[in-house]
Amino acid sequence: MYYSLGNENNMFKIGFFIFIKRGDVIVRKWSSIEEEFVRLDDEIEKGYIKGVKMMDFDLYLGPYPYERFNI
Repeated sequence: MYYSLGNENNMFKIGFFIFIKRGDVIVRKWSSIEEEFVRLDDEIEKGYIKGVKMMDFDLYLGPYPYERFNI
């Protein structure tokens, strides 16, 4: 994953690798103070992970071509 910081004249990219396996959910929140993705409190993170696994957020996502999804 990578993202850019700065403005048009002074921009740099930051990146990092995320290694996950099937069923993993990674939850991070953008911190404008630290200018990076940070972890949430454990209880909040667990709530988001549960919501992802229960597909609670799917209603708000764009269409996905499931015919290309290899199960």
